[in-house]
Amino acid sequence: MILKLEHVVAYRINWRAKPQNVVSLAEELNVGLDAFVFMDDSPVECALIQAELPQARYVPEALSSANVLLVRARNGSGDDTPYRDVYNTGTFGWSDIADRLTVVDVDGGHYTMLEEPFVDSLARALSPYLQRNAPSSVRQLEVT
Repeated sequence: MILKLEHVVAYRINWRAKPQNVVSLAEELNVGLDAFVFMDDSPVECALIQAELPQARYVPEALSSANVLLVRARNGSGDDTPYRDVYNTGTFGWSDIADRLTVVDVDGGHYTMLEEPFVDSLARALSPYLQRNAPSSVRQLEVT
């Protein structure tokens, strides 16, 4: 059977935090949070659900061997609100799954950190990590 929109009783497609959307769906459907099955291809999103809605009972795999750099926005409003103002945890669930987590705060909001004039703050914050992990030699390819 192919799943169609008519088979879905409620949904949320927006930029709000996923835990907020799950709570909103539970209220709309008048069911408990334990009635939900949450699936996502992002372990961070799953960790956020677990941190904010423990009824989800999801336990993500740890990223014990990975260096994770979390870049957080300092300011913004509306759709550009920094996620640290949205989520209860300052690491958005990353600290639950990453043993080697570094957090860097940059100017701008969730989206505007990628735009002028805030992108300079992002570039300065990323530069030490990119330089540390840069290859020792760079190969130049000629395109003919």
